[in-house]
Amino acid sequence: MKQKSKDPQKKDRPAPPAWLATLERAMQRANQHIKTTSPLSRTHHDESKPHYASFNDRVFAVSIDVGILSITVAPLFTWLFGMFFPNQPRMNPPNLPAQQMILWAFENIPASLVIHYIILYILLGGIYLWCWNKSAATPGKWLLRMRIVDAQTFRKPSSKQLFHRYLGYLISVPPLTIGCMWAMLSRRQRTWHDMIAGTVVVKVKHWRWHDDGITPHAPTK
Repeated sequence: MKQKSKDPQKKDRPAPPAWLATLERAMQRANQHIKTTSPLSRTHHDESKPHYASFNDRVFAVSIDVGILSITVAPLFTWLFGMFFPNQPRMNPPNLPAQQMILWAFENIPASLVIHYIILYILLGGIYLWCWNKSAATPGKWLLRMRIVDAQTFRKPSSKQLFHRYLGYLISVPPLTIGCMWAMLSRRQRTWHDMIAGTVVVKVKHWRWHDDGITPHAPTK
């Protein structure tokens, strides 16, 4: 019987360091995560289970919404605000430590600027709530075929739920958007404002704009 010849170079080749093997495994897991959670991913999904929108999906949708608002609403709102509050003083913040800077801001921010953000929050609330009540989605979510649904029935949430969801942004966004990033840790990809309102975001297969409020957007079992 012939014996297989052994490659002396392969025998003497040193094993890769442990940290390099760990890095390779981490890169493989990250690549697999990107493939399965990307908004452009076509990975097969079990049709008998709800397809929850991933954090990447939602970031992509928010980017589309911000782009649309920046082109349409922001210039108009800035023009109107300039008409009602002309000659606004420019703020030149001094070079202070963070804690003193916060105190300086509270003491020097003009009341008109506070009114500016309050009106903007109300205006955006009207736009968001109209879109949510009409189609259970903002334009960005609609384009990516995502819907905001009740966490139990998977139907369009009630107006009360949607109102609570918008108020929930005040809790999710200010602390460094931790409440929004919570979706990466949640089994159902839910943010804090989803938990407050009892909602969840799912992927759908249709492009319907009008939501009848009766048809579930995901399997209930």
